[in-house]
Amino acid sequence: MTGIQSKTGLQAQTTGPPSVRSIWGSQGIPAPPPPPSGGQSNLSLPPISPPSFQNSAFSDPSHSLCSVSRAKCILTGTWQNDLGSNMTISAVNEAGQFYGSYLTTVSAAEKPILVSPLNGSQHIDDMGQPTFGFTVTWSFSDSTTVFVGQCFVDDHGEETLQTMWLLREKVKSAEDNWKATTRLR
Repeated sequence: MTGIQSKTGLQAQTTGPPSVRSIWGSQGIPAPPPPPSGGQSNLSLPPISPPSFQNSAFSDPSHSLCSVSRAKCILTGTWQNDLGSNMTISAVNEAGQFYGSYLTTVSAAEKPILVSPLNGSQHIDDMGQPTFGFTVTWSFSDSTTVFVGQCFVDDHGEETLQTMWLLREKVKSAEDNWKATTRLR
């Protein structure tokens, strides 16, 4: 789906003055499950379409995260998708490194869903629209997901994170390597 749809009721504190961040989106950042029995993972997505993330509007094949905030992209804060999954970026240091957590509400895992750590970095630029990447090491499965993207700010100060992801699942042998990586198309 394309376009940005507003949803209400979520707030996030960012560094500096607090700002209200709304859910925006039609599709969003997916959260991966552990490997399903006998098949490939679809990154905890519903079988047909990926979820959307707070501060987000995802369009296939990229994801969009949006918020009404500042003139430059600020990654810190809490983001929530339309399925209720939460990503929190706690801090971005002077070198552009950041950390946080991801709690998905969607999973094919038979294990209970747990908060999972994320670590990443953003390119520091003067234009306020940096590229970035982060890794989520799933606490409830032997899977890891990497996300790469760029933050954009429109004329109204709305931040949008356009991202792509790859999920790597643990497999038993090199012969199964072909089915271990899932990507958004």
